[in-house]
Amino acid sequence: PSLEAVLEVAVQHAPPVGPKLLLHLASSLRYLPKRLRLRRLRLLRLWATRLTRPDAVLLQKLLPFLRDRDGDARAMAVRIFRGLAPSLQRVDSHTLNAIESYFSDALERHDGRQLVALLRAVEVFPYQRLEDGRLDALLDLLMFKAFRTKSRAARTTVYALVGRCVRFWRTRALLARALSVLLLSLGDEDAGCLEAILTSLEAFSGKGGRGSPVSHGGGSPTGAS
Repeated sequence: PSLEAVLEVAVQHAPPVGPKLLLHLASSLRYLPKRLRLRRLRLLRLWATRLTRPDAVLLQKLLPFLRDRDGDARAMAVRIFRGLAPSLQRVDSHTLNAIESYFSDALERHDGRQLVALLRAVEVFPYQRLEDGRLDALLDLLMFKAFRTKSRAARTTVYALVGRCVRFWRTRALLARALSVLLLSLGDEDAGCLEAILTSLEAFSGKGGRGSPVSHGGGSPTGAS
């Protein structure tokens, strides 16, 4: 096994590190050369999974790495926040909104493998705590990516996310918008993407009730490029 894999096992069995130490590790990241910075980010990723309530200042130190020029640092930051996802249930709404803003910006700017990693992080975030307007904007962004990206993996992940995150679409309006993302993408010519769309459509069957947008079928699908 790799050194990182060994460390991951060790961290899971070690006592949690205090938030002050993690904050110290994060505060000096900007002043380190790339190799040491990535090593420290990997260490923070390992400890992130042990946090029960992340410090808001620690999160503020880590968020800018989602916009870092270095692709390796960005990728590691995404992995850190994915590890933090369970503990984000306990952060205040202001902090959660800040995280969502950074991730929305990153989703808009990236494609391919980086987009896939971002989408997989979004899937496990407590986005159901966000206000409807932010969820509506997320659906707009997902539709834009589904239609514009040439990456098969990215499109497949978008379609899968819409279905696996049904818990986000808590109102009739959000359900209808989410369903439209899938229906409007039925023209995707890739077999794997089409399978992901159909699987996600099945996830909506449990949300449909009498008079729901799902039970009405959502309208006629059109093609997606």
